[in-house]
Amino acid sequence: MKVKLDDLEATTNILFQHLRDLGVTEFEISDDYYWDVPADALYDPLKDPSTLDLGQLSHDHERLLAIQAGKNEPISYGFVWLSAILRWVGQRIVH
Repeated sequence: MKVKLDDLEATTNILFQHLRDLGVTEFEISDDYYWDVPADALYDPLKDPSTLDLGQLSHDHERLLAIQAGKNEPISYGFVWLSAILRWVGQRIVH
């Protein structure tokens, strides 16, 4: 599967606009810790994950804000932190 960055960006913008159209401009994340499947097991559906890691939404958010503020350089792993928060939004803000 080939994925174009421009397509992801365009779709993301559409989804953010959807939230704005619903009047959602901010939200309170009521959860903090979450289970995370380690990357080496996440994409191997033929094996059950032998361990789970613990992630923290507040920590993910802090790291993203540090990138936004220029305190930390952007790194590709930032998408992992962003995806955790976006997953929460998708599962909790249902419209």
